[in-house]
Amino acid sequence: MTATPCTDLRRDPSASRYRAPRSNGVPNELLFREVNEQIARRGSPPDGNPGEIEIVCECGRRACEQRTLLPLSRYEAIRRFPTRFIQVCGRSAGDELAVEHGDGFVVVEKTGPSARIALRLDPRNRRRSAG
Repeated sequence: MTATPCTDLRRDPSASRYRAPRSNGVPNELLFREVNEQIARRGSPPDGNPGEIEIVCECGRRACEQRTLLPLSRYEAIRRFPTRFIQVCGRSAGDELAVEHGDGFVVVEKTGPSARIALRLDPRNRRRSAG
């Protein structure tokens, strides 16, 4: 996959209809994972293909809102691992390893302290505990 530059919304405010959530001290990857979880719960976009969702990049750069279409089944397979994140722009941090390359995205796995945080703040684990 060829990495594309992250879209910086300060320079291109019309780049995405999704807006970055406020940080509140939580790593950006986790915030964008939460956004994608909400998108997945809504299902297919009204103008999209059934079974396909548009997700936002889960890299650590707050201004990045690159996005890609992904089959919901593929998204669900990736989400079985709460330490994995989907990156569209190809930026990776020192605490993650690329574990899968897809058409227009890379799946990275967090390691060390970042993995422990990702596990602790996994939105699916919170929903299972609450339900």
